[in-house]
Amino acid sequence: MQQPTVLGNPGISESDLQWMRLQMRRLRRAIDLLPDLDGVRIACSTHLDEKMIPAFEGLLERGASLFLSTCNGATVRDEVVEHFADSHRVQTNAWRGMGEQCRQKSLWKALAWKPTHLCEIGGEMTFILHGQNAIASSVRASVEATSTGVKTIDDLALRYPVFNWNNVPIKEHLHNRRMVGISTWHTFFERTRLTLHEKNVVVIGYGAVGQSLADSAKAYGGTVIVVERDRGRALEARYAGWNVLSLDEALPIADVVVTATGRPGILGWHEFRLMKSGVFLLNAGHRTDEIDVDTLRNFERRAVIPYVDEIQLGRLSASRMSGNGHCESNQNQQSDLQMQGDVDDQAEQAVLPSEFCQETEELDEKEGENLSPEQELEGQGDAGEIDADLPEGQNEEEDERLHWAESGRVSAAMISLENLIETEEHKIIYLFADGSMANLTAGYGDSINAFDLTLAIMIAAIGHAVTAADDYRPRVHLLPTTVWQAII
Repeated sequence: MQQPTVLGNPGISESDLQWMRLQMRRLRRAIDLLPDLDGVRIACSTHLDEKMIPAFEGLLERGASLFLSTCNGATVRDEVVEHFADSHRVQTNAWRGMGEQCRQKSLWKALAWKPTHLCEIGGEMTFILHGQNAIASSVRASVEATSTGVKTIDDLALRYPVFNWNNVPIKEHLHNRRMVGISTWHTFFERTRLTLHEKNVVVIGYGAVGQSLADSAKAYGGTVIVVERDRGRALEARYAGWNVLSLDEALPIADVVVTATGRPGILGWHEFRLMKSGVFLLNAGHRTDEIDVDTLRNFERRAVIPYVDEIQLGRLSASRMSGNGHCESNQNQQSDLQMQGDVDDQAEQAVLPSEFCQETEELDEKEGENLSPEQELEGQGDAGEIDADLPEGQNEEEDERLHWAESGRVSAAMISLENLIETEEHKIIYLFADGSMANLTAGYGDSINAFDLTLAIMIAAIGHAVTAADDYRPRVHLLPTTVWQAII
């Protein structure tokens, strides 16, 4: 996928930064309320877009040291990493387009840096610290920014408190419920130069982000269809006036499909075959795997315009036809590992657990093996845990939703040539931003003034984690109202 500089931005100038700082008044207030952070070491796994710079600067101003990793390699802005390159109190290990293996290694490096606190989007470092091969750490508390992250760590036997600031009312109702939808569709308009008029827009997932996407799509001229397997949310969507269909009913009539579930493998091989030619696929969630992009890489693909790839489902790619379906991914991995080698001197040397290294070696050895879908799924863990949080009495819904994960988790290598060739010869799918988070991969994300509030809550949460962690039991806690009210 062609990835030019975002929306023509040549970089981050000092005037750009001064403008952001001037417009982020709540963030400034939150920074001023921070305690002395001398000796505090914060490992951050976040989106590294330019609006994060004033927040990181504020933490440094108060005395903290930072390790900057990322929750999504596609949303990294290299100029953000470069901005902190000369700071002796900032370690960085991220770059735009870094592969998943190197991103995971970056998280291990962050933990080997011996942080006292974590600032996370997705809860991955906390999960690593409390996984099957739990390791000792110096972490005293963490702050989490997403519902996906909260669900990831909520059932763990935590050794420190985690402050959930995603579900703070003003964050959930303003950022998630309002801004994500607006910024996602703005980015789609900017890149494609298309509006949603006369288009059936299928929104998959009706949480706060899905609601934002649906409302904004309607405001911009789209005919909205909601897909939601949770019965309560589906009923809520109907009460809001939306047409609610099953995934199999909605996909054949969709012109634009957007995912907002926080779940892996929502759109896979089965779903691609239901879609009509010319459909646009995009993802608004933080995960990079809601759309099974690996399967789409089996087919001929070309960048028609920046951030929009045309995929012809009926025509196998040259590498697939030659039986070398992993050639491209292996080349990317080699480039990725070379980049990792180039930046290793910017981070402290981390000794990775032998289990991690062994797992990555085993994954490399498995590439190209002709495993069945069932065998592949066995290696992915217990897929039945995907919807453990669904209310009781939804077994049919849960089974149907599990199908999404299963269809998405069958990787490109596991699909037989016969099944691929059977696909319609001239069906075209337009993949937006490579299935990654659309508004930050291909655009600016939230506006500066709207994101000011989000960052202010994050900084307030970090301050609370530093000063009050000893007062809390080691579990997930909603950020107290008094903490975030102080900055609005």
